[in-house]
Amino acid sequence: EVPKYVGGVYYSRGVLIGAILAEGVRLGLQNFGEPLTGEKVKKGYESIKNFTLGGFLPPMTVTPQDHEGGGWVRIYHVKGKEWVPATDWIRGYRDEVFKLVNEANKKK
Repeated sequence: EVPKYVGGVYYSRGVLIGAILAEGVRLGLQNFGEPLTGEKVKKGYESIKNFTLGGFLPPMTVTPQDHEGGGWVRIYHVKGKEWVPATDWIRGYRDEVFKLVNEANKKK
């Protein structure tokens, strides 16, 4: 029996955030060695390339300039134990948002 919370919005976000954090930690250790520090985790996170979480995500790449990872989203339906895609991968108005963010940063 699958618990009711599995597949919910907060559960799904938690799984995703945990997986991305774990990948950042893994890359931080792999690329920069022990001891693990916050700066090494940040650098590991910023070196994530084509991370898909086993097909759950489109290829996600993070850089020092782009912590968003591409801006792709997909709507899923949870049916029993499966996540069934309800849409293709879609992308919002990323260029327009970055333009507004950059303009706001210039005013600081």
